[in-house]
Amino acid sequence: MAICRPSCGNGGQCTSPGVCSCTGGFTGYRCNGGDCVTGSCVCSTEFSGSSCLTVTEEVSFKPIINRCNATFTFHDYAKAMDIYSYFGDATELDEPHILWSNQNDFNILEMTMEVQYDTEYNGSQSLPDYVSSMKLGITNAKVETQHFKIGSGGLHNLVNTYTYTCNEPSHDNPISNEVFVCQMQGSNNFRIDSADRFVLTFSATAGGLRRLRNRDTGQVYPSQNYSEKTTSKIIEFKFDYMTPIHCIEQSTPCTDKQPLHISEDITQNSIVPKWDGWLDELSQIMKYSIEVWKMEYSMDLDNLREPLITTTVNPIPVFIQEFNETDTNIIQYPTFSPTEPGVYSCILEVSDRANNTRYARRFVLYDNTSEVTTQNENPMKCTTASSSTGYTWQTNGDKTVQISWTDHFINTVHANGHFLNSISAYAARLTDSGRRNDYKNIENKFDDYEGKMNRNGINNINGIVQFEFAYQSPSSNVSNLSWTDLGLLENIILTLPSSEDGFSQMFWVRAIDAIVLLNRPELAEIFWKQDEDNIFAALYASSLAKKLSESACSREYTEIKAEFAKSSIYYEDIAYKVMTTLYGKHASNARKLLVTKNEKYGFTTIFELTDSNSLMRFMGHTACQTQLNIIWKGDILPYTSDLKVICGAFLPVLIPNMMKKDEKGNSSKRSPPSSLNASYSTKSSKSMTSTFDSKTFAENNQKKEAGHSKAVAFYNRIKRIYNFYNAPVTKFVFNVVAYIIFLLVFSFFVLTDLHPLYEKGISFAEYLTCGWAASMMIEELRQVYLPPLSFLYSKSKLRVRNNT
Repeated sequence: MAICRPSCGNGGQCTSPGVCSCTGGFTGYRCNGGDCVTGSCVCSTEFSGSSCLTVTEEVSFKPIINRCNATFTFHDYAKAMDIYSYFGDATELDEPHILWSNQNDFNILEMTMEVQYDTEYNGSQSLPDYVSSMKLGITNAKVETQHFKIGSGGLHNLVNTYTYTCNEPSHDNPISNEVFVCQMQGSNNFRIDSADRFVLTFSATAGGLRRLRNRDTGQVYPSQNYSEKTTSKIIEFKFDYMTPIHCIEQSTPCTDKQPLHISEDITQNSIVPKWDGWLDELSQIMKYSIEVWKMEYSMDLDNLREPLITTTVNPIPVFIQEFNETDTNIIQYPTFSPTEPGVYSCILEVSDRANNTRYARRFVLYDNTSEVTTQNENPMKCTTASSSTGYTWQTNGDKTVQISWTDHFINTVHANGHFLNSISAYAARLTDSGRRNDYKNIENKFDDYEGKMNRNGINNINGIVQFEFAYQSPSSNVSNLSWTDLGLLENIILTLPSSEDGFSQMFWVRAIDAIVLLNRPELAEIFWKQDEDNIFAALYASSLAKKLSESACSREYTEIKAEFAKSSIYYEDIAYKVMTTLYGKHASNARKLLVTKNEKYGFTTIFELTDSNSLMRFMGHTACQTQLNIIWKGDILPYTSDLKVICGAFLPVLIPNMMKKDEKGNSSKRSPPSSLNASYSTKSSKSMTSTFDSKTFAENNQKKEAGHSKAVAFYNRIKRIYNFYNAPVTKFVFNVVAYIIFLLVFSFFVLTDLHPLYEKGISFAEYLTCGWAASMMIEELRQVYLPPLSFLYSKSKLRVRNNT
């Protein structure tokens, strides 16, 4: 049997003394990967070189750094505590990990490495007979520190270097197939300035050793080192103590960029803060953070402020969002929708990579719900008018009037919340336990002094920032009001053009709050007392308020609409009460007033004014209903039934018994025409002057009076018939009867005489039907498009009077 010493490895067979036959791709003297027996080495696949001491360039043969980190710490030895620390970890990074810091006091540097190298050549594998021992593993682990300072020209110069080495691994003792952890600690005994760089290079080296043996003599030769493979990771600490700047601070300030801006600082919409123009030379801008705080009122300072941090309360903003700086410098600015009215503070934090920060602040008054209201206990009034009339009627004849609305208007939400008060300076806060104390601070140049809502607040009275005033005569068009800005004045003194009896004016005040949510108008009126114009004036004011209420159709004017409707009812009620008093004293005069045309109000009557504006409460007054019944019946007795009227329409002999009687028993209050009386008087006068015989004069006078009485009686009979047929109720009866007859004629024509023209010509029934229908259509059009002749006469008379 052939014997091979040492024996064949890796499954090889000894085929003859000292000769191995290798399998599975193995080579070498004993199938162990190499063979130098012939004077030149044949290396296995993992090794190369003339003596097989070079490990091939395979990644699997490099050490792996599982963890590497470093911590700069400032430790207070007196307090036995760490004040602050900065931690950097480059474990998962293939590129240098850069960490910026804004602290300059460090006295401890701690570094940790966790390294691993796995290999089958760990000293337990079978070896050729000419190799005494062989082992691969981690031979070195270290951290090299380099300190750079910026020099002239902006270049960094190396000023210090130091290497921290792990103790255990070495060429003679490589570590493999286990996780090697190395912790190192150093101290910082040198100064760190802004723009300094501190570079830490973590490196792990894998290698090993081999000892050869003379197979003939057994002599072991000195160890030989394999080539080394090194893996490195870098952590770089950079230092920046300079805060970001805005371009307005540069030697040539920018004019088109703002540190923080809100276009609508008084709004009903969402809040959209925007910013641009921030710069940082060293570490560059890293992020922006926007906070929104709801301001609170300080009773001690009588102003608004952000919630304070106390020992028991750490307030949080109602909105916060961060935005990272990008290469494109395009930011999707935030949108915040408040849930309740208030003053909101928007604070922008600008941070660089070293955590240096600057802050800017802007304010927004948000309100989409509150409104301007009135306080009834402080009414708007004419203080020069009589207090007994509710400051409505001025009876002293003076043209000077004073209108006052002190504390009448209020925006309760704004007033109670002190929304328009000034705003205090920002209370500095936040400390990072390092060199920065109360670093969250708003510099004055970045605080809010722009726009309408700023630190100065807004001058106001009860939440009202402006009053506007207008006045005009009641008959003028309200759309032509000319408003005068009064600022915050709550009264005005005017000298009016007239103080004549019956002269009247209406005064308007519009209260505007800061949000301009509602322009709140209020109407005051003053009349110079004149009995017959009281009802006209009140009804006109009611009509005007009602039309204004109807025109306020937008949803945001709901409150105004309700107030105008309330005013309309108020003035209509005044007219109703005055009419009640007048009707109780003299009913006939009250009814007469309803149909009397008033020149000052465009030759209209109370009835026309009430009807055209649908003032139904006043129209329902007993005086109005009685007068309407009188107008409806004309000179027909009011208690005459409708059946009698219908019978009288077709039996004129019944008419005298249905007509009114005057005080002397005549059937009508109307007298014969003046021309008729004049003719009889003239004849009588002539008779008196032609003779002086008393007997003859008496006889002639009796004859004349008898003839005159007959003429008057005949005239009255004709007049009664005329008045009967001219009464609205009689006209209505004839219209109904005529319409019924028309329907009968039309039905007769359609049922009996409707035929094509080629069969027979147009019949009388068809002419009658078409003519009748045409006349009815013409009458309807006349009523729609042509005003009554009396109306045209009144307008013409008014125009002539105005021109003269």
